[in-house]
Amino acid sequence: MRKKSAYRKFATGGAVLADPSAPTPEVAIAIDTDSHAAAVADDASVAFQKQIDALRKSEQLAKDRAVQATAPALNREQRVQLMRQQGHPSIM
Repeated sequence: MRKKSAYRKFATGGAVLADPSAPTPEVAIAIDTDSHAAAVADDASVAFQKQIDALRKSEQLAKDRAVQATAPALNREQRVQLMRQQGHPSIM
């Protein structure tokens, strides 16, 4: 029969504790914050603008589909004529 728990070594939660007597390395890194911040801002601006453009495109498609849904039904000749006007490649 065991008298010690197999999990005694995890009493602190299994965290790796730093040795206070170990020397800590001093590291200095120079970062040009102006150009880095500008680059990050530019990337965010470009990504945001792409999202806005995609939203506008989807809204326009939704409007076009709503108009098509309310339009009267076209017969075959009218549909072919409409596709030719829109430049559909399989009808040209």
